[in-house]
Amino acid sequence: LHLKSHPGEVCFPGGRQDECDTGNDVLTALREAHEEIGLKREDVDIICRLPTEESVGGLCVTPIVGLLKSKEVVDHLIVSKDEVEDVFTVPLDFFLEQNGNLADKFDIPWSDGVFTVRTYI
Repeated sequence: LHLKSHPGEVCFPGGRQDECDTGNDVLTALREAHEEIGLKREDVDIICRLPTEESVGGLCVTPIVGLLKSKEVVDHLIVSKDEVEDVFTVPLDFFLEQNGNLADKFDIPWSDGVFTVRTYI
């Protein structure tokens, strides 16, 4: 892997906005998802753009939420071995369960506020 930032971390596809994205966060997310895991634009329905946040590492992150048009899309992903070691899926319910999978949750001082760290089992 040839990562300049956050190597070894589990994360969603993403990256810097390029000139070809014309300042559009959705286009950036779709391009990065295609470059990193081979997700085709036509295989995802964009649901919304969430507010931009600053990560603990000082990166601005703008989450773009989308739904795959079918479960079979995952079977046809082409992973960029320069950027991604592995791809796995997790059902949304895993994160929504009140007490099921949350191992730890704590707040740390960050920027002008508090960052909540959650770890899952």
